[in-house]
Amino acid sequence: MGIERFFIATVSDGESESGPVKAIDILNYRLSNSIWASYHRSKGFKRLKVDSKLLFYVGGKGENSQSIIAKASIEKIINKFNRSDLGRLVDLKSWFYDYPEIQFELKNIKIFDEPIDFKLNVPFLEIYKSKDQERWWLAIQGGFIEISKNDYIQLTK
Repeated sequence: MGIERFFIATVSDGESESGPVKAIDILNYRLSNSIWASYHRSKGFKRLKVDSKLLFYVGGKGENSQSIIAKASIEKIINKFNRSDLGRLVDLKSWFYDYPEIQFELKNIKIFDEPIDFKLNVPFLEIYKSKDQERWWLAIQGGFIEISKNDYIQLTK
């Protein structure tokens, strides 16, 4: 076993023909299908390895926004997204989407009973020791943000 790695994966609101799709709905859909995806341009994805631990942060202003909702580990990384799995990632009948490039099969998925308020944890997180805590959201925008084991523990208490 190599070095343990911990990340925050951010999910944002999406779009559909009938209007916005809530980030929480996108997250729940993907986790129910044990899949996540990325693009080569996404921040932090190159540091992800099999068995990396992910926390899922819901961005935006909707239901459970600005919270950590679930955790999982990466079971498998597929460097070319399998198009036959696209329906596991997005609701093909109604959501707008881009074809992702990297596919992550997930394991040990746990959706928390209560969302974990991220902002309340900011003063206790190592990731913010040298960052602007007033504009805390900037440090976790986009892609995958690597965090310390201590931060992972703090956010999963």
